[in-house]
Amino acid sequence: MNRREVLVGGAVSAAWTVMGLPAMALADNLNFDQTLAALRDSGVTLLGAGGSLEAKDALHAGVATSAGVSNGPISNTPIAPEAIDLIVFCEVTSKKAYTKKYKGLIWPGGRSGVTCGIGYDVGYVTEERLQADWAGYISDQDIKNIAKACGIKAKAAKRLLPRMAHESIEFDTAYRQFIEKDAPRYTGEVENVLFNTKLLSPKSLGALVSLDYNRGSSFKAKPAKDRKIDRYTEMRNIYAHMKSKEFNKIPDEIRNMVRLWENDPEASGLVTRRNLEAKLFEEGL
Repeated sequence: MNRREVLVGGAVSAAWTVMGLPAMALADNLNFDQTLAALRDSGVTLLGAGGSLEAKDALHAGVATSAGVSNGPISNTPIAPEAIDLIVFCEVTSKKAYTKKYKGLIWPGGRSGVTCGIGYDVGYVTEERLQADWAGYISDQDIKNIAKACGIKAKAAKRLLPRMAHESIEFDTAYRQFIEKDAPRYTGEVENVLFNTKLLSPKSLGALVSLDYNRGSSFKAKPAKDRKIDRYTEMRNIYAHMKSKEFNKIPDEIRNMVRLWENDPEASGLVTRRNLEAKLFEEGL
């Protein structure tokens, strides 16, 4: 494993430790923009931070309403550009990295289907939905070709991928599709499930959109019988804090959920993603 691909951090540490980066680059005295800029400049990859594998597991378990793409209504509520930057960075790192690694169709693993653009999972949409989301961004023939992967997931999607090796989407096209189609749907999903979202700033709402994108709309998941292995304690707490308008308690809930990944080197980037979301939510307060 390349050391530039590893990010580790504690749930509530005062600073994050990033292998290959000065510790000061992610110190708490830096604002969100400075922190994200430090990560970008380092060329580091947030290992395991992208995609919605967690959301797909939540969907399979019946505690989320969608994964891979959002089924939420298209919202007119803007989220902060910083939130868009956060999601795009966690998904594809940069335009350069996208062009090298994600321009073609990929299979992220697990329950995923064939994926294109900024984390758009074709395995979780119908042909009609694919057409609605991508018409005007790529050609009708490309949509027709990619539609062969609709509804196909896991190892079946992996086997299908080589037959679609000729398909590709440029970064600028994928980015425009994401901010015009996908991000508004994830925003609508958050607005649908949580109370009082209209009281949040674009930064705070955007932090929750990033969280929803990665973990699914699992804010109302039922408690596990064994609380020690409950994956959704903090998500339920966020739901309660939103309902009671105790917004100041939400950043710590986001940070606390890194307990799920802090000992998993393959998902260490999620520790950093959660800390970035918490920092962004706080700035929005």
